[in-house]
Amino acid sequence: MIIVCASCRKRYQIDIEKMTTDKASFTCKVCQYVITVVRPQPNSTTTSAIPWNVSSPPTQSAPSPAAGIRSAQLPIRSNFNPPREHAPTPVPLAAAASQWTALGLRSKMLLLFLAIPILIMIISAILYMSELNALSDLIMDESSEAIEKMGEARITDASRSVALQCKQFLETHPSLKREALNSNLEFRQLAVQKVGQTGYTSLYQLPAKDNVWRAWVHFDQDIIGQDLRWVKKNLGNHLVELMKIFDGVKTGAESKGYYVAPEKDTQRKKFLVCTPVVGTPYVIAATTFMDEFQQPVKRMQTRAKKITHRSRTVTTLIVVGTLLLFGLIVSFYSYRLTERILTLTRIADEISVGDLDAKINTGTPDEIGRLAEAIGRMQDSIRVSIERLRKRR
Repeated sequence: MIIVCASCRKRYQIDIEKMTTDKASFTCKVCQYVITVVRPQPNSTTTSAIPWNVSSPPTQSAPSPAAGIRSAQLPIRSNFNPPREHAPTPVPLAAAASQWTALGLRSKMLLLFLAIPILIMIISAILYMSELNALSDLIMDESSEAIEKMGEARITDASRSVALQCKQFLETHPSLKREALNSNLEFRQLAVQKVGQTGYTSLYQLPAKDNVWRAWVHFDQDIIGQDLRWVKKNLGNHLVELMKIFDGVKTGAESKGYYVAPEKDTQRKKFLVCTPVVGTPYVIAATTFMDEFQQPVKRMQTRAKKITHRSRTVTTLIVVGTLLLFGLIVSFYSYRLTERILTLTRIADEISVGDLDAKINTGTPDEIGRLAEAIGRMQDSIRVSIERLRKRR
């Protein structure tokens, strides 16, 4: 429990368990009062009064530490007679120790200046990398869509250009029969042109009453004059998609769309444009694989992923390095700061129990240094006041 001197209000921590008798006395180190402590009875509470007696009471009350030297100049009260019995309120040890259960200054500094910034930086890094990945994906998607539109426009332009060239040639050669179109080298060069890397154009005739599409100029000589539906063995169920595009040109308008062309162990998407040759029963079909136009985008996408991965790695290293450096700085500074505060606290405790010879190192000229100087001045003031009090006695 905590015993408070009624004269100078000096506090002493007493462990009653170590008392060998029911009553013990000791002299206050500040004002020389004799304090008697009585062990509480088992049926008493912790707030019961603890009597104290004063042997050789002084002729003057002890000066307050805050009064300094001037306290020694107060008039002496000759009739000072403190009561023989006093009931200071003891403070349980549990209440005195509870103040240490809260977070200390060092823990608070680590929490405020290290834990919270680390959490913020980690969240910021995660959001940054998420936005970077989203931006990369957006650029790739937009690029793929733009390239696809450009590929469709290129195939469409090729179909229209070949249809116009064939129209002009047929107008200047009205006697040219359809069976001779493929054998005419000049016309064949006009009707069959390269589109993209593997695509081509070809010439078909609109179906008659038999609803049969026939190719009259094609890079594959085996299908000349044959029913277009021969490709069913290659397209399988995807033939419906192809025939839908061909049928769309029967109205005299241009028809275009996608269909799937199986190749070995994979299926690749093709884009087909059918353009009527005006004034003739013929149609120019231009087609190629769309992934041929996407190859530059795919290469760029691969490079972008590598750059994103490298950026993620560099960002992670920077964040980790920054956190480590920041943590070391905060830990070192908080350790030095709390050590200085703990040192001053220890010196103040020593002064409070009467040790006025404790050496105080002011250290750096900051707030802690000014606090140390103030404690030093208080120590000198108490020492001078006690010396003068002793001389007057």
